[in-house]
Amino acid sequence: MSELVSVYITTKNRGPLLKRAIQSVQRQGIDNIEIIISDDGSVDETPQIVATLAQADRRIKLIRSEYSRGACVARNAAIFQANGDFITGLDDDDEFTDDRIEVFLNEWRENYSFICSNIRNICDGKTWAEYGAGDEVFGVNDLYKINNAGSQVFTRTSRLKGIGGFGETVRRLQDWDTWLRLSSEWGEFLRLGLETYIMHHEITLGMERVSRKYPYEYAYQELIDRNADAFNDEVAAAARRRVKYLNFDYRIVDAYRDVLFGEYGQPIKYIPKRLIRRKHGHTVGGV
Repeated sequence: MSELVSVYITTKNRGPLLKRAIQSVQRQGIDNIEIIISDDGSVDETPQIVATLAQADRRIKLIRSEYSRGACVARNAAIFQANGDFITGLDDDDEFTDDRIEVFLNEWRENYSFICSNIRNICDGKTWAEYGAGDEVFGVNDLYKINNAGSQVFTRTSRLKGIGGFGETVRRLQDWDTWLRLSSEWGEFLRLGLETYIMHHEITLGMERVSRKYPYEYAYQELIDRNADAFNDEVAAAARRRVKYLNFDYRIVDAYRDVLFGEYGQPIKYIPKRLIRRKHGHTVGGV
């Protein structure tokens, strides 16, 4: 028998969508899975939908909070009750392809901190891949500028628990923060070119996420401040320059250093606009 895989799904007031997500896990090519639903205070039919599904599938478990405590608290409630050797997550409005977990088990190597995959985006009848088709290996220094891993990864449960799960006080970029800490602790990660995660965007169109009300500039600066020791000196300096860039405090000397670092797009494309905005006092936060 393969090792047990825990799948956690956090949800709030999206019962019909949650049912689709759960069913995508049930269709996986392996049976040795536990499906943990962490309900963050739903007041719709979500508990009833989960109860009905759980009656027919004993692998489904429900953790329920009577009031909303936030997505990261809900995630951690599931993570720290997980019994699997491996663990991965799924958003309640998304789906797994039928072979996602089997692919991850076959590709797993202990030298990886985690594995992730390409994403199949679906919106308004259009479909596109998030990344290129090839497999790529990244390290923690590759995570200073963008989240190269996406919203969900596959790793040893002990590793995710060992870093304390998701940061419950992090206001935005929580996924990025967690993958950065995993990579810092356990090393390189593999991103597969296969599209094994289906992300539906129709659901979120016109809906404002609470986390996005918090300015990206602040969230990124806090991400770098929290994880500055994870990067080598050169990358840490580049990250600080990016903070200045996002806060309209980017200077000619910063652009010069970015060019030396190999970061051409940022200074060449945006320097004039950033310098003009800075000249007129349009700063977002002091750096």
